[in-house]
Amino acid sequence: MLLMMVVIFGIMWFFMIRPQQKKQKEEQKMRNNLRVGDELTTIGGVKGRVVSIKDGRYCIDKGLAKCIPARYSDLISLNKAAIEEGMKSVEIL
Repeated sequence: MLLMMVVIFGIMWFFMIRPQQKKQKEEQKMRNNLRVGDELTTIGGVKGRVVSIKDGRYCIDKGLAKCIPARYSDLISLNKAAIEEGMKSVEIL
């Protein structure tokens, strides 16, 4: 009986808890690597370029007159490929 409970807990940990922990570590790494000029997408679907970073907040430029403030927890994806492509196009010009 005890062995069965340990096996069930191990299966739950392997399929539920461990993937969540890995995802949290990846998100934290992404937030730590956020730099000015990076293109990103927020939870709300706002896409833009980081203009400034200060005290756990960053400002997104969408080409509007002012920037949109956001928190690190709002970050959903960082588009490094677009930044590298932009750098290549600048080097060619």
